Amino acid sequence: MGHEYDVIVVGGGPIGCYTAAQIAKHGHSVLVVEEHAEIGRPIQCGGCITPRVFDLPEADFRATRGVVINKLRGANAISPSGDLLSFKAPDTRAYVVNRSPFDKAFARLAIKHGAEILLNTRAIAAQVADGGVAVSLQTREEAPFERRAKLLVGADGVQSQVAWWFKLSHPEKLVPSIELHCAGLRLDAESVELFAGQELAPGFFAWIIPYDDNSGLVGLGIDPKKGVALDYLNRLLKAPWFVERYGRAQDLEYVLSAIPFGLLKRTYGDHVMIVGDAAAQVKQTTGGGLYMGLACAVHCARAAVEALEAGVFSAANLKTYQEGWMREVGKELKHAQVLHRMMAAMNDKQMDLAIKILNDPAFKDLIVRHGDLDFPSKLAKVALRKSPKLLRLAGPAIKGLF
Repeated sequence: MGHEYDVIVVGGGPIGCYTAAQIAKHGHSVLVVEEHAEIGRPIQCGGCITPRVFDLPEADFRATRGVVINKLRGANAISPSGDLLSFKAPDTRAYVVNRSPFDKAFARLAIKHGAEILLNTRAIAAQVADGGVAVSLQTREEAPFERRAKLLVGADGVQSQVAWWFKLSHPEKLVPSIELHCAGLRLDAESVELFAGQELAPGFFAWIIPYDDNSGLVGLGIDPKKGVALDYLNRLLKAPWFVERYGRAQDLEYVLSAIPFGLLKRTYGDHVMIVGDAAAQVKQTTGGGLYMGLACAVHCARAAVEALEAGVFSAANLKTYQEGWMREVGKELKHAQVLHRMMAAMNDKQMDLAIKILNDPAFKDLIVRHGDLDFPSKLAKVALRKSPKLLRLAGPAIKGLF
């Protein structure tokens, strides 16, 4: 049978649509399959990104109506005992974006370059067949139907079915995360709030991403073995110290997600690649994956275009995708893994001590000069070299950083 498309992309989020756009602009036929009725809904991410995202090819949507909600240039980090570490940079270090129009901007880019998007459609099975890939699709009202392509890209999130169907690598674990969009808060509109502690968010941390000085996203992630994320969030919102500092949050909307942890060894196979959360291309330090996923999408699209031009879709040929994204961000993802393990192993007293050390004016200057949400190991290396006390707190696991 003839191939109906050159490429089918499963998942219509920004990373799936960006991959589709970068392939379609070379004249190849691309179908994007999205299970939900609307691009960008439901919201599954807080939307805190660095300016570097907008520096990617064709991805500068800062002027697109409704995309940018707020600009951030500082942080307030509160230790388990209540000590405050506060700093501000002279320039914008992060943007808070409205994920619905942000995601739709990537979908429009894909369509502009000739890709098709099918909404309300799930991929329910896929297999290599007749020198290509046969993908079974189903809408909510219709019987299953089939579409064929030369290549399949899985941008289908943390529980990627594409990865399972083609026996690719899977994340080591999924960290449950929950955020609440709420109002009625007292916030510094230019600073993200960060909290850590074994009672507060064991195995990860909690945060407030401000939309303005009155509203934002209060969220956290936890070690999945430690309980239910919603229970921890409710305790945080009701804690007397939280209410005293920020006020009583008025619920507006919950955002549920999971963060994939683990550096995957195989994100490609015969006629298939996975990208974004499906490939666990996420920093374990912050849980952020938009920049990493979009950067990896460029490599995914490049490998797809090269395979289409050569007419060779074997795993051996698509290996260039894995090599490309590992070369660009793999080292940082490994370092983030080391830093996460270091932080997760700290008890509350050690976290308190770390905040006290970093509160030194010289250290705060280092944070402002070297801090980078996408590449946090840059700051970590400088800080650990400067302070023997921090190095001792980090423990033996930190050797993997140097």
